[in-house]
Formats: sequence, structure tokens, C-alpha cells
Amino acid sequence: MKAKFVFSVALVGVLVFGGLACKKDETEKVIFFQDGSKYSGEVQNGVPYGNGTFIWWDGSWYEGQFQSGLRHGQGVQFDRFGHKYYEGEHYQDEIHGEGTLYWDNGHVNYEGQWDHGKRHGYGILYDSNGVKSYEGYWQNNMKHGVGTLYNTLGLKAYQGDWINDKQSGVGTSYWGDGVTLSYQGEWKDGLKYGYGKSYFETGELEYDGNWQNSVHHGEGVLYWSTGHIAYDGQWANGAINGDGILYDENGVKSYEGNWQNHVKHGEGILYWGDGITKAYQGGWKDGQRSGYGKSYDDKGEIIYDGMSAYEIPVGG
Repeated sequence: MKAKFVFSVALVGVLVFGGLACKKDETEKVIFFQDGSKYSGEVQNGVPYGNGTFIWWDGSWYEGQFQSGLRHGQGVQFDRFGHKYYEGEHYQDEIHGEGTLYWDNGHVNYEGQWDHGKRHGYGILYDSNGVKSYEGYWQNNMKHGVGTLYNTLGLKAYQGDWINDKQSGVGTSYWGDGVTLSYQGEWKDGLKYGYGKSYFETGELEYDGNWQNSVHHGEGVLYWSTGHIAYDGQWANGAINGDGILYDENGVKSYEGNWQNHVKHGEGILYWGDGITKAYQGGWKDGQRSGYGKSYDDKGEIIYDGMSAYEIPVGG
């Protein structure tokens, strides 16, 4: 369902070039135009000035204030079926100031501030069912400043800063219930960017660290849903990359060292289940022991010291 928001040609232009016939009374007139439009109301110097009604050729009309032949001041606009589609202030034939735009089913589309026909300032946007979809600040018809976005049920989806219709700055997103945090932190161009925390749908902390383009990037800590740390270290483009420590679901350290695209790669230490005793220390490639390293039994005694290639000893 589309909200109507298109104005006709400025009335003063129609008056000058359209051709008209009118009575001589300078306070109340009925003016007819060649295209079939009609004005009735107060005039000054032969043009609408004061309160009046203008009916366009297609049957849509405006009731309200005029100045120098233009809609200017408070007024109401209707479509040709009699549905109100705007009520509020006008300035030199444009929506300007405080006003309300309507869907063609009668529900409010937008109520708030306008600047020369564009949403500008504080205002509330609604969907065609009358459910609030955004409340906050606007600039040039775009969300800009502090504002709250709502889901189709009218529950909070995002609350925070906006720049040019996109989440930018600091803000909080919510899971579908509109209460439980999904993410809290920095944004850029509608994406998580900078420092922030994400949360499981149950409300527990999921990740605490840096982001880029809505994925983990830089230093960050990932958590199990139990609250224990799962990984603490470096990330690149959403993957574990660089130096980091891996933990099991009980929070016990299982690996510490280098990573590449989520797999062990470089130098690192593998631990037995106690998280203290080494099981292996040395080189890794594509997630497997490769290069020089030492293997240990669960008592910490060396059982192999030498080269390996993809888990296979090649000397010793």
C-alpha cells in the first residue's frame, strides 16, 4: 500500500498561465481553470490568499490556508476518493513544518517534522498496518541522528545512531522479542564495525571484541553458551587468524599458538585434558602436526622429538 506524496503544479503558476474566470469580489471567489481545476475561497489581488479549497482536475483537493496563490500554512490534502493523505503545515506550496502523512487505508504513514517536502527533524514512521517502524531523527528523508527501528511486530530491533539511513556510530540491536540484546557496540554503514559485544538469543555473551563488516576482525573473545571462554585471540574477516588460545566447553585450555583460517597453522602447543600438561609442542600445517615438534605423554614425559609431516613422524 503506497502513501501518496506528490504535489501538483504550484497554484500561482496555474493562475498566471492557466486562464481563469472569476467574480469581482476581492474577498471570496470561485476561480475556474482551463484544465478543469477549481478554487473557492478568500483571495487577494486576484489569487488565493487566506482560507480556501482547491480542487484539481482529477478530483483530489486541498482545504486550508493560502498565500500568494500557494498552499501556505495549515491545510489538509485528500485524494480523489476522499482519503486524507496529508494534514499539517505548508510553506510556499510544499510540506514544511509539522505534519502527518497517511497511507491510502487511513493509517498514519509518518507524523513529525518536514523540510521542503522531505522528512527532516524528529518524526515517527509507521507501516501500512499502523505498526510503528521507526521513531527518531531524520535528515533529507533519511534516518539521521538518534533513532529506534522496530520490527514488524512493533518491537525494538535497533536503537542508536544513524547516518544517511544506515546504522552508524554507537547502537544496540535486539533479538525478535525486542528486549534481549543481540549486539551492542559500534556500527558503520549499517554494519557492525569497531568494538562491540554480541549475545546469544538466550542473553548470554557470545563475543566480546573487534568487528569489521559485521564479522569478527582483530582482537576478540568468543564464548560458549555456558559462559566459558571458547577462544581468546586474533581474528581476520570472521575467521580465527593469528595468535590465540582455544578452550573446551568447560573452559579448559586445549591449544595455544598460531592459526590460519580457523585451523592450527604455524607454531603451537596442544594440551592434555587438564589444560596444563603439554601433549605436543611444535609446528603445525593445515590443522595437523607438521615440522619439528615434541610429543608428550599425559605425565609430561617426551615420547617423540623430531620431524613430522601431517601427523606422520619422519625421523627421530
